[in-house]
Amino acid sequence: MSDYSIDTLKIAFVGAGGTGKSTIAQAIRDYYISSGCKINYLPSRISDIGKQMGLNHYNAFHPNQCSFQWSILFAQIAKEQALSENGYGFVTDRCSLDYIANAVQKIEEKKLNSSLMSYYFQIAREHARTYDLIVFIPVEFENTGSDKKTNSWKERDNEKRKRTNDIIYGELVKNDIAYLRVSGSVNNRMQQIQEYLYERYGIDL
Repeated sequence: MSDYSIDTLKIAFVGAGGTGKSTIAQAIRDYYISSGCKINYLPSRISDIGKQMGLNHYNAFHPNQCSFQWSILFAQIAKEQALSENGYGFVTDRCSLDYIANAVQKIEEKKLNSSLMSYYFQIAREHARTYDLIVFIPVEFENTGSDKKTNSWKERDNEKRKRTNDIIYGELVKNDIAYLRVSGSVNNRMQQIQEYLYERYGIDL
């Protein structure tokens, strides 16, 4: 019998907007719940935090971008830690490395002061090591007209999405953070994740 349970594992998805992180995270949650497990799903709180700070959407400019970045990162960490401290695991469609990718691009756009963010990056990287599994979903497809309509709040510019992808991949590699790269259809991604969970943690398929 495995010493691990899907109910206590901390699983995070990371990747550019529009790559299907929420779709596959929810699919994993639904699959194991249908098998009688009690797995928690944590959606990104970026939109909620943004609205509290007067933003209409995630990529809107805030006069204090530094406060916004810290707020969304700490809101996620606090939610995850609350579950972990009570012995619960979770699946989340947002990894702390996603916040690094957004902050780096804000710095490149001169909307954020890099000198204020070094400790932020350190915290985000250290937090990434607390996950039992990080699933990296790379950019594979160009956005279509229908994508722009259905995912109006997500990053729609392909150049920006590819830049996000490169930053995240660089963070994983440079900081030697373990991750699972998945690709293909939702079913293919599901199979790759399930096989990894079985091989690494003995979680039944």
